[in-house]
Amino acid sequence: MGGEAIKAYQYFAYLLSENYDAYLCVHQRCEEEIRGHFPSERLIIVDEDKLDIALWRSRFGKLLLTQYFFLRAKKTILAKNFHNAIWHFVSPISPVEPRPVPRGIPVVIGPLNGNITYPSGFQNRLSARSKIVQRMHRPAQLLCRAVFGDKRRAHLILNSGFLRTRQSLSWAGVRVGNTLDVVDSGLPEYISKAKPIAHHGRNGRFVSLGRLVDFKGHDLAVRALAKCPDDTTLTIYGEGHERSSLVALAKDLGLEDRVIFAGWLDHNEIVQTMAQYRGFVFPSLADANGIVMQEMMMLGLPVIALNWGGPSQLATAESAYYVDPINADQVVDQIAAAMTELSEDGDLATKIAKNARQIAAEKFVWSKVGKAWADKYSELL
Repeated sequence: MGGEAIKAYQYFAYLLSENYDAYLCVHQRCEEEIRGHFPSERLIIVDEDKLDIALWRSRFGKLLLTQYFFLRAKKTILAKNFHNAIWHFVSPISPVEPRPVPRGIPVVIGPLNGNITYPSGFQNRLSARSKIVQRMHRPAQLLCRAVFGDKRRAHLILNSGFLRTRQSLSWAGVRVGNTLDVVDSGLPEYISKAKPIAHHGRNGRFVSLGRLVDFKGHDLAVRALAKCPDDTTLTIYGEGHERSSLVALAKDLGLEDRVIFAGWLDHNEIVQTMAQYRGFVFPSLADANGIVMQEMMMLGLPVIALNWGGPSQLATAESAYYVDPINADQVVDQIAAAMTELSEDGDLATKIAKNARQIAAEKFVWSKVGKAWADKYSELL
């Protein structure tokens, strides 16, 4: 499960643990993965049909797949005649994408976390499509406001995207009083209660985790490794269409033995696996939040991240190694310097990890995050 999926999954688990009378509505394609994790009577399954498959196989029809699910989910839920029910649209996180908000029913949307793009020094990496999407954000939001008005009619919008998302929501016609700033996601107990990673002496092993796509910036981490001492290594967990180019980059830089492409990592193995590393390299160019950074902060693994987007709001200069995203060469040099310093200094790694874990414990556990989201339910009813 990726960030959005694991967030919805864990929040629903929180609601059930707090004895909320809650139901989870998902598509049939998710049923096999979540069946057994929750009571079957608490799941509302929207069956797959022929149009689902046709949209999925169509290059342009795929863009309508979420909306088609929403419309069918709305029909399925309304048929159950729930009384005094709140509809909470947890996913997707986009502040633009419309939801079929039912009339006469309290609606919560979010947390929303969008309106983010690459730093100015990395605009040359944007594809033509991404540049168009970036320019069309405000016009698309104004159009959705006029045609759908879903965010404007919602009773509460949870915002975890700070000022950039608030700006987008203002274009959607959302009143400031209908918005609540919240933490984007929480951490499950097996992470929040895990023993902190111990750092002693020298350790040149670093790790990165995420889809192998351009905005994750894995190439910056690989290039930085080439500037580190020869015994420094980088393990990259994840898969994606950039894998072949990253493998080629590592080979060109003579790093075949120092960059390990480890494939997907099961989320249940994250605590044990991360204990062997000295730091987490997270050079994402356009992450709206960074759930994986929250996890590393709680586990006590120092994070090297760009001072940009969501990651810039999760920690402080004392609890993470922040790199200013001026341009690619500068980012590579600063990541390399951070990796080199951290690998040599176990005491420094311990200090950063301790500060980060304190923030994570105060802000990121689901018992606090979930409560902040759900506290408004009683008011809406």
